[in-house]
Amino acid sequence: MTARTQLAVLHFNENGNQPEALTEGGDKCYNVKHPKANGGKPVAVKRKEGRTYEYVGRLFDVVRDWAQMKIRGFVLIMPCEDPTPLCSSARKVPKAELTQRHKTRFNKLDVFWGTLTSLGTRH
Repeated sequence: MTARTQLAVLHFNENGNQPEALTEGGDKCYNVKHPKANGGKPVAVKRKEGRTYEYVGRLFDVVRDWAQMKIRGFVLIMPCEDPTPLCSSARKVPKAELTQRHKTRFNKLDVFWGTLTSLGTRH
């Protein structure tokens, strides 16, 4: 977020004081806008000259110079080994044991109805 703000500041500094656009005859140019604040009534707004993006070129030059200095002072860093996956350290339970332990809510109801039947209360 800081980088985006800094880029916005660079853009504003370069384009904030742009001169007004002029026609070939030397007259000032205007745009027509319809702001909601005025109930949509048309308003004349001065047109500025086109935006420039020269700061981007200067920024690329700075980054390139910084990268070249970084390469000159390059230090070899050996990559570390990948850690073992967490699942490899877990105890594996056989599938047969898991299915034997598995009980659904319907299995519990069968046990419940079976006890009621043995008591003679089920119709």
